[in-house]
Amino acid sequence: MIKKNTSERATEELRKALMDPPVNCCMSGCSNCVWIAYAETLAALSKDGGEQAKKMIEQHVTDTSLKAFLLTELKMRKCF
Repeated sequence: MIKKNTSERATEELRKALMDPPVNCCMSGCSNCVWIAYAETLAALSKDGGEQAKKMIEQHVTDTSLKAFLLTELKMRKCF
């Protein structure tokens, strides 16, 4: 059995988290938005300062307004 390195495990955790995006967002831009918590989790799982999480958000969040909101909020919160 081949053991996975820390980077591979983190990438798997990120992918798993990405597959379970929030479904209960009210889309009103709350300060405690479930999408922000989701993106913060992705950034925390990313062991590269959040860059991998940022790329995943840019690729997989299809709503452009939500994507801009998330990236701005996370940048202000210094998640990446």
